[in-house]
Amino acid sequence: MLRAINDSPDEPMTYGADSAEASDDWFTALSNAAGPAFCEDMVILDYGCGCGRYANWISKRVKDFTYYGLEPERATPKWHNELRMIETNLHIAERNYRDPRVRFAAIGSETEAEALSLCTLINAGSVFTHLLIDEYAAVIRKFAQAIKRGVPFVHSLFIGPMPEVSAGTSNCHGVRGCYHWSIYTRGQIEKSNEGLNVRKVGELGLPSDYRRGKRVQMLMVTSNGGEGA
Repeated sequence: MLRAINDSPDEPMTYGADSAEASDDWFTALSNAAGPAFCEDMVILDYGCGCGRYANWISKRVKDFTYYGLEPERATPKWHNELRMIETNLHIAERNYRDPRVRFAAIGSETEAEALSLCTLINAGSVFTHLLIDEYAAVIRKFAQAIKRGVPFVHSLFIGPMPEVSAGTSNCHGVRGCYHWSIYTRGQIEKSNEGLNVRKVGELGLPSDYRRGKRVQMLMVTSNGGEGA
């Protein structure tokens, strides 16, 4: 295994770190779902990258890669560091994961446009689980051009027989709003991916909080053409 960008990141939360429950399973599942697109020399766009932990995980397994991590800067949860200064996820990522292969920027920035033009893989793990269906559909439309040129979009969802939303979280991961969890129906998902192929490829290994009946994240891949499953 290669050396990580940062073996001891200073982060306010441990989820996604090697020491956290099921984190390796989580990142492994996301990476395996990408198939051959997860490889040396890949250009990955990590949409809703949080504190950038996936970049660190990748650096221990892939030598040559380009990583773009995007977060909604104005809507990101803010944390107090040891100096009691307020930091966003982007600030934490930039402080912990300084590497020429890695860049972090705000969603909607010029860097996002650059990433979409160059990427060979798009990832959004545990992002749409907190957003309403219209925002999911908007992101699919934004990524459609890249997907149609052959870039797989790996993401996770909660799927149920009826749409359902639970409020009550102060963390704001979305551009407009955030929810404790959001459940989409298969019909909503298919409509949002109209003209594209969206298929379930498995379930994500997650901490125990997410292993409660319907609150199991389904791992999805949107690609160009073909039949869904």
